[in-house]
Amino acid sequence: MIRYPWLIGLCVLAGLAIALAVLVRSGEGELDSGGSFRIAEDGKAPAVAPFPVPDAATTATAPPVSAPRKDEELRAKLVGTWQDDYEGKRTMTLRSDGTGAMVVELSGLKAALVAPRLTFHMQWSVAQGRLKKRSLGGEPVVQVNMILKTLGDTVEEEILEATEDRLLLLDPDGKTKYDWRRMR
Repeated sequence: MIRYPWLIGLCVLAGLAIALAVLVRSGEGELDSGGSFRIAEDGKAPAVAPFPVPDAATTATAPPVSAPRKDEELRAKLVGTWQDDYEGKRTMTLRSDGTGAMVVELSGLKAALVAPRLTFHMQWSVAQGRLKKRSLGGEPVVQVNMILKTLGDTVEEEILEATEDRLLLLDPDGKTKYDWRRMR
């Protein structure tokens, strides 16, 4: 009879976390900004940093001086619940007080390696036409903390389009676009 079944569960979770960290560090896979794990076809992780620091070329295209008013308008439009299907189903709730949450629902190998559902608690703001998100933690704690430690806790995405029904964001890599649909 097993006296401490929770201990076995904890050991299994720790083993999965270690295995995921080894794959990421060895270059055989990567976690993207949505918390999804990818194994590259050639066995090597792409050489793209998940949260690169903007360089002179990126900052040179800053919006004009009227940005604060535009940012206030964008911020008001962004309040609500949004959903996309990037690397799994993601639901992002942005509240008017600058807090928010993102729920990531994974399936298959990703769910087995990380968790079927991840919740990230965050703070958000809009500045110079960019959505800034900072993750404060989440559940399950071990997996969320591992992801934040690996990828960082902050991301800024350029707002390409913000309407009543659509939010189109550009990843810091300058290529990947996240197409969010308003749920509420």
